[in-house]
Amino acid sequence: MSVILSVVIPVYNGADFIADTVRAALAQTFRDFEIVIVNDGSRDATLERLAPFGDAVRVISIPNGGVSNARNIGIGASTALFSAVDTFLLAPVRGVGNADQLVELGRVRRGNRAGSFSYPGFADTALRAKDFATLFGYAMEPLNVSISAEPQRALGMVVSGNYFETLGVQAWRGRLFTPADDLTPGAHPLAVLSYGYWQRRFGGDPAIIGAKQS
Repeated sequence: MSVILSVVIPVYNGADFIADTVRAALAQTFRDFEIVIVNDGSRDATLERLAPFGDAVRVISIPNGGVSNARNIGIGASTALFSAVDTFLLAPVRGVGNADQLVELGRVRRGNRAGSFSYPGFADTALRAKDFATLFGYAMEPLNVSISAEPQRALGMVVSGNYFETLGVQAWRGRLFTPADDLTPGAHPLAVLSYGYWQRRFGGDPAIIGAKQS
């Protein structure tokens, strides 16, 4: 099998969620890829959590030097065929409306990504850009998910209410977030499950829609 895509995962003290992250990556239907995990000097049980995956992942351990350094080392160690970059990385994202118009904004300092925007900063930028663009916000977030069962770790996202509307995607069941969900902080504690997670964790049970979770 030719590797035409590399998934690079920098991790530091990620014992609580790294196994779930790897399982989610391995669950993809696309198979011609490798997973490169750069252990950035973790001091917890990260390596022990990765051991059961064996040859399914490549693990590189380095002294702690920060996420940008770890990511760059992982990219340098990847074996993907770079001729496929245009096809698999630059081509429009399937299932997303107007994907060729999507642009990611980030803060950069001295050539390296310098973290995320604050929410007030995002809101101010969105307001200034409203006449020519729509901005949504997102952040990756490790979660504990419990719905009538023992809590399990999952990797989720915190997103602004216009996230799905801007991407032009629809719900398979139930409803998605809307801009109205942002109007009153804490008033609409909602969660949207990906189709894959719904199938893996809950067996596609439609009763989960609308159920309370903690």
